[in-house]
Amino acid sequence: MNLEQLATLPLNSRIQAMEILWTSMDSVTADTSPKWHLNVLKDRLGEIDNKQYSVWDDAKKRLKAKSTLH
Repeated sequence: MNLEQLATLPLNSRIQAMEILWTSMDSVTADTSPKWHLNVLKDRLGEIDNKQYSVWDDAKKRLKAKSTLH
């Protein structure tokens, strides 16, 4: 079965397929991810430790101010 065929299944069958795929992710280990993922994660954690982050409401306000669609 290919992805196009999967997308045409009834909802119950698609949900079951998602559950099967999600369960199969249990076998994924840290070795499976590319090394650059760990580097990005370390950078992000460092930003949190250094308080270099924004509260979501503040970030949304800044994005809206930059947007012409508000």
